[in-house]
Amino acid sequence: MTANDPYPRQGEIWETDFEPTLGHEQSGRRPALVLSVNGINATRWVSIVLPMSSQIRNLPVRIFVEASETGMDKPSDILCDQIRAVDHRRFLYRRGSVDRSTLVRCADLIQRMTKV
Repeated sequence: MTANDPYPRQGEIWETDFEPTLGHEQSGRRPALVLSVNGINATRWVSIVLPMSSQIRNLPVRIFVEASETGMDKPSDILCDQIRAVDHRRFLYRRGSVDRSTLVRCADLIQRMTKV
């Protein structure tokens, strides 16, 4: 992170290094959407993120976003079933952001997947 970005903010997309991983976890360097609120991001050294993929699949655990919304080169899927807490040292650089409505869609899907 840079001096201009002292911590990641909710709704931002950061290039993130997910290595090392195990099994079916999303791996490698890839964009990730910051889901945790700014109060947590600013006071903790970890943020809750959702990895993203440019391999678009029509799966009920994914949220599709157009490149025009994110500011990235390609459309992407947000992998809501791969939620992770990551140390801020995994963030490499800021890539873009999503609209508040997309954040709400992600949170609603996670709530449905984890309903007790």
